[in-house]
Amino acid sequence: RSLVVRRPWGSAGTGHAGPATYQHGALPGGQTAGWVCIDSGRHRPLDSYARELIVQLSGRKTTELDGTTALELVWGYSLSPEDFLDRPYVKVDNDDLKLLIGVPKGERRFSFNTLAVSAELNRLANEGFRKSEAEEEVTPVEKDAMRVWNKLGRIGQLRAGAGLTIVPILGTGGEWASPATLVSAPEGSPGSQVLAPYERLRQAFRAGDSAGFTAAATELGGLLSTMAPDVYPDTSKIELELTYNSLDSFGWASKLFLLGFFLILGFRLAEKRLGYAIGLGCVVAGLVLQTVGIGMRWAIAGRAPVSDMYESLVFMGWGVIAIGLVLELVYRRGYFGMAAGLLGYLALAFASYLPATVMNSAISPLPPVLLNTYWLSVHVITIMLSYSAFALAMGIG
Repeated sequence: RSLVVRRPWGSAGTGHAGPATYQHGALPGGQTAGWVCIDSGRHRPLDSYARELIVQLSGRKTTELDGTTALELVWGYSLSPEDFLDRPYVKVDNDDLKLLIGVPKGERRFSFNTLAVSAELNRLANEGFRKSEAEEEVTPVEKDAMRVWNKLGRIGQLRAGAGLTIVPILGTGGEWASPATLVSAPEGSPGSQVLAPYERLRQAFRAGDSAGFTAAATELGGLLSTMAPDVYPDTSKIELELTYNSLDSFGWASKLFLLGFFLILGFRLAEKRLGYAIGLGCVVAGLVLQTVGIGMRWAIAGRAPVSDMYESLVFMGWGVIAIGLVLELVYRRGYFGMAAGLLGYLALAFASYLPATVMNSAISPLPPVLLNTYWLSVHVITIMLSYSAFALAMGIG
């Protein structure tokens, strides 16, 4: 990785930019959810980009902070940064780091302006990046400083207008750009037609003009989707990812698994067949939802969803439920279903609630060397199912 230089986003403010003015829900930001951007080497809806940003900043899997949605956060930092840079959205966990950079130990989240002016945070982060480059041991405080610095860098990119690569300026080359980087482009050059509607979008956001924002977003969205149809992702794939984001199939499945566990536990021991059947039905319904989620993620990523810790844990949980249900339906002993329901819940709970630094749920592309490797998928899926069988055996024991 590259060494981050001082102030990678430019000069940070030294004071407060004024009171926050934008109120949650003031503008229909969801209208832009299906716009496509390139981030981390993948075409993704702006909704996915925004969700991943808010998870990185807050350190937890959430879709809003203090009532501000992920999309509002993206547009706030991009279109009205002076309003958002003083809002406490950046999470800092390490108490030693807080002490060193001079922020209150009892608070958990801080504003960009509060953190970006800290010379000590800058020093610690750059020392950490230097040690990482030199393969030297990085201290825990330096690691946390690096994480915070990367968060500030993401905000700084949006603030500078370089973070939203939503404009496909060259169809044949597949090159994309952010509107802000096209400001100096000559009139009539590729991508310059988006500047006027983007400026109207900015003015409407800053003025809280809902009708103006809707009109500008409609015009700009239409331009973006037709500028380079040969490289712009198919609408159906974008809609699929938006559905995946909103469905939360893994979250609902985990609740059904836990409910099924308790119902089978209570009614099977009491020999109440109806309650036992309902509990088993909850586990089956959860498996259906989880299967739908895995299938959607597979279609979105274009590969088997077992490429990282999050996906592997989700898939292992699916295997536990599938194997446990088959055994339960064959033997009707109760404990197969109970073990499957409990372990399926735990697998999804760990995947959902562990910190984002440990369990990243973002859909990421495979390294080129692993692309189109059929046997890699077969190998990993087989191994994960063996983990599922082992976990089920443990649960039954």
